[in-house]
Formats: sequence, C-alpha cells, structure tokens
Amino acid sequence: MSCPVGCPAALYEIMLQCWHKEPEKRPTFETLQWKLEDLFITDSTEYREATMA
Repeated sequence: MSCPVGCPAALYEIMLQCWHKEPEKRPTFETLQWKLEDLFITDSTEYREATMA
C-alpha cells in the first residue's frame, strides 16, 4: 500500500513496520504505544509553534 494522501511520513513508516511480512519484526504493542505517543507529542508541538509564528 502506498502512503495515503495527507499521512505524515513518520506515521506511514510505523504502518509499514506493523505490516512487516515477518511477524517477529513487527513492533510490540508497547513499542507501538511509545512510538505513537512520541509522534503525536512532536506533531502537536510543531502545530503550536506554527500557529504562534
């Protein structure tokens, strides 16, 4: 699957990791949770900075 329109590259990379053909190479739920938390914290910080400019 190609990257959906408007999907951030970092989120698409996580999606690709989840779809890895070898299940043992897919992220665990715990890893997925911290990656997504990191992504959304970074995303909201960038949004705040952009709106303050």
